[in-house]
Amino acid sequence: MIIESGVLMSKNKKYYFLVLMTAFTLAAILTVTQTTLLPPAQAQQIKVMVNGKTLKGVEAVMINGRVLVPSRAVVEALSAKVAWNNQTKTVTIKRDKTNLEITVNRQVAYLNGKSTTLDVPAKLINNKLYLPLRLVSESLQAKVKWEAKECLVTIIDNYCPWCIPLS
Repeated sequence: MIIESGVLMSKNKKYYFLVLMTAFTLAAILTVTQTTLLPPAQAQQIKVMVNGKTLKGVEAVMINGRVLVPSRAVVEALSAKVAWNNQTKTVTIKRDKTNLEITVNRQVAYLNGKSTTLDVPAKLINNKLYLPLRLVSESLQAKVKWEAKECLVTIIDNYCPWCIPLS
């Protein structure tokens, strides 16, 4: 009887160990899965600030590590003009002597007639044109800073006389 209870006790320990290891493995898999499914910038909303003012209602998105914003949001905040050609799916952005042309789903944009290769092309998302934020801002001589912890893009226009330059 002692041997039997010893065998039973041994079997219970084995089952207990198997159940414990299975639970631990499942918990580890769930933790890894949850943290890798959502990239950090998509887990919370990306905020965009231009010359010290947060742009309200701007739904920026991150694609392949690049922030894209609705076309008019940043362009108009930087006092530039936007024109859309529906036939060619091309947006033209103008301010002073700067002329930037970007075509949807094309890897090349044209800044003052010179081609520039894009990491991520402009996209139509839910019938809204989204443009690469850094390309647009820097083409208009603005400085861009990404703060990953806060999911915040700060843009300072070089033409803004009262703005403090980004370091």
